[in-house]
Amino acid sequence: MKVQIEWIYKHPNRSITHPFTSGDMSLTEALQVADDLERTGRVKSLTFRDHKGVTWSKKELLRLTEEKSTTAHNIRCYCDGGYDRETGLAGIGIVIYYTQNGKEFRIRENQVLQQIQDNNEAEYAALLALFQRLQALDVRHEDVTIYLDSLVVQKQASEEWPVYEMHYHTWLDRMEQIISSLHLTVRYELISRENNQEADRLATQALEGTMVNSHAQKEGQHYK
Repeated sequence: MKVQIEWIYKHPNRSITHPFTSGDMSLTEALQVADDLERTGRVKSLTFRDHKGVTWSKKELLRLTEEKSTTAHNIRCYCDGGYDRETGLAGIGIVIYYTQNGKEFRIRENQVLQQIQDNNEAEYAALLALFQRLQALDVRHEDVTIYLDSLVVQKQASEEWPVYEMHYHTWLDRMEQIISSLHLTVRYELISRENNQEADRLATQALEGTMVNSHAQKEGQHYK
């Protein structure tokens, strides 16, 4: 989560004030800068604003920072969907990396789905499953980066391309409900299939009948 500082400077001897707005900062950096500004004795008022336009007081931001230390953060995700035209089945795979209580974790899950019409819809189904898993982790007020290898879905989910297929809208609407309720800031990043092998393999395994549901903590260089 990134925020901007909005503060009003007051002149020491005259009733002159000037508003200022900072660039984007992490919560920790923003609180440190706010402390420095307040020590000057020239701050009339100071608030923080996130990317959703929500304003926070310093007290509220301190409380949020304390909560984040014990909840999932530093989140990056991978997802993929595969579609078998002959069977009409779809396989989806999701991978979530995150930090909590100073420890690193990885979630790996896959599912096989019916009533999917095409490969892009399978990709959307994977995205929705990913957001539902973040919801189960109770991830809130976080920046989330999602890596996927579907150009169409990446562009449509980022609102760079229009969505004409009505059955895609159903998935997008359900995704947006979760994003809004959790106050997430989401960035969709397009990567090559080679760089999405973990999620791709999970989707393929689902179609092959091999189900995976793993939640592991990192120990050394490996997740166990």
